[in-house]
Amino acid sequence: MSGKEGVSVRVHRVGSETVFAACDNSLLGKRMVFGKTGAEFRVSGEFYGKGTEEENGEFLEKAALDATSINLLGEEAIRLFGKFGEDSAILLDLPDEGKKVPHLASVIIRENTDGGEES
Repeated sequence: MSGKEGVSVRVHRVGSETVFAACDNSLLGKRMVFGKTGAEFRVSGEFYGKGTEEENGEFLEKAALDATSINLLGEEAIRLFGKFGEDSAILLDLPDEGKKVPHLASVIIRENTDGGEES
């Protein structure tokens, strides 16, 4: 994918946990601010991917559905994967451009279906 259009995606797997992270390419490297707290972070390709969609749409949708945590940043990322709670998105400040950007983070709790206890 060329330029700043599109969505960067990265799937992180640690033990039995899977984090699905996606952000608009145009946000990579930008400084974001959490409104009331003023906490800042820079949108990282190490977390969200390096500016390209890593896999095809079917793979990405399955990865998002199988994830134990979802982190979406930007309008396009939320449009693509927003069925996972788009109404719950908060707005973060993009102060260098004077606008707000939607951010959605959620943790998915699943019942243990193998008959044993979850740990």
